[in-house]
Amino acid sequence: MKSKTAVALALTPMLALLSAALPLLAATTAVQSSVTATVAASSKCDGTTVKTAAADTSGYVDQALRMADDKSVGYSQKHRRLNPDVDCSSFVFYALEKAGYDVGDMPFSTATMDGVLTSLGFTAHDMNESELRSGDILWSGSHTEIYIGSGYTVGAHHDEHGGIDGLTGGDQTGEEVSQADLNAGQFSKYYRAGSSATQTDNAPSADGANEIAMKLAQAFADAGYSKVATAGMLGNVGQESGGFDPKAGSPDGGYGLAQWTPSSKIRTWFDANGLSGTDISDADGQIKFLTATAESSFMDGTYIDEARKEITVDGTLLNTWKNATDLDTAVIAWMAGWERPAWSSRHEETRRKIAKEYYDNYLGSISFDGAKSTPTGGCSTVAASDSGDAEYGNAGGAPEGKGDFSWMCKGNQKICVASDAGVFYPHLEYGHQCVWYAWNRLGMIHGNEGWSYFTGNGGEIGATAQTRPGWSADTTPHPGDGISGYGSPFAGGGGYGHVAVVEEVKKDGSGWKIRISEGNADGSASFNSYQSRWLTQSEVSQAGCLFFRCDSWK
Repeated sequence: MKSKTAVALALTPMLALLSAALPLLAATTAVQSSVTATVAASSKCDGTTVKTAAADTSGYVDQALRMADDKSVGYSQKHRRLNPDVDCSSFVFYALEKAGYDVGDMPFSTATMDGVLTSLGFTAHDMNESELRSGDILWSGSHTEIYIGSGYTVGAHHDEHGGIDGLTGGDQTGEEVSQADLNAGQFSKYYRAGSSATQTDNAPSADGANEIAMKLAQAFADAGYSKVATAGMLGNVGQESGGFDPKAGSPDGGYGLAQWTPSSKIRTWFDANGLSGTDISDADGQIKFLTATAESSFMDGTYIDEARKEITVDGTLLNTWKNATDLDTAVIAWMAGWERPAWSSRHEETRRKIAKEYYDNYLGSISFDGAKSTPTGGCSTVAASDSGDAEYGNAGGAPEGKGDFSWMCKGNQKICVASDAGVFYPHLEYGHQCVWYAWNRLGMIHGNEGWSYFTGNGGEIGATAQTRPGWSADTTPHPGDGISGYGSPFAGGGGYGHVAVVEEVKKDGSGWKIRISEGNADGSASFNSYQSRWLTQSEVSQAGCLFFRCDSWK
């Protein structure tokens, strides 16, 4: 039996790839030579494109492969409207819809799909295995799949029990929605997209460089980023959004050019930055959002070790991306630090190809004279000019050393015993974690009124503060600040980062030192996991931390 590895469409014309720019290969899977077929004979090995008369099909093929790779999508005839599952015909429907085809509002069935496909310019042909091309939609009265070339198909087959009901959502076996060997005998027809097949504006044009991509590149150039760094970013955004589509969505709630998850992040930033009347699908608004948060959204704690296996990391992933002199480094640093996709299905090769296509063929028309870099080391989330002067002093009240949280009993949170959840942030669902402690301690210092907490893993809270109205974050400590970040000695392992509270700031030989108080210091998330310790400026800098505060705090 042949491997079910995705067919290597790496030789597909690059500009066709950019029109949908979605996973063709799992980067972690070695492609067998027998599978690496030149499915699209219209391309050259040097990356130049030769147009054919046939319509581009890579958009819906890529969308189909993406759904098959997403294990939250399983098989069910009862729940076939991608909620979260599909059946064989609705799988084809959603692949087309996601690629921009106007297929209507209701998923078709095998009995009704002929009318929809022919109205879109597809033509029906009697089944002939020797004539099949990638993108052909295979049909019988009871089943349909999409041919992806070299003897493989992708489609929705059956539920986890080999039936049709799919009572449990998602792909339980890895075979419910997946690639498979072609069984040509079970199909009587195939539908082929012709030159008259029509797509909506959701699908970016493959005729040259994508207009949105070029606007994004210009914005990054204007912000001072290098050509290499910009191309690395474009490679990632092109893959994430299916070809720079600002309306692209994913089953896990991602949306837009950068697949912000949840999509409400776009609304929040728009509202805080003079775009409250702008729809979140607006490409120009998303470009502004992405450019403004290019640095603050970087995190090291999730994939920096994985990145180090492929590239040389320049202190932080942000530094590495900004200072990159080769495309692979820029692509991987942005992927690992900014996008942070599921590493096992990160589709790295697709990201590389898109980056190279733009770097080689399109970015030469943009001036990158203002390119900036970040020196190795130091807290790289903001520019040095934004760091200001440390404010010395003591917030007061938090004991030094280790202990339990009962010292908080006398404060306004009334935390006296292990069952007390606090007043400001009364959430003990996951135990006495660092986030639980930090918000309640900040409530003790600044009061419970006039401001509100926000959620997120400990390491990302500082970066999130930079995007929220009424909040700020930088590299300068003040007594009563929160501190958030990744990396030793501030944070431990696990990829979630850490958040704590700045209790004291004193002068030190390194410039300044801070005493922090923190929860879950020993990893137990127990009532006894309180700690307060000192960190120097150099230690904080090497950990890549942000100090955050609400504007209403005194």
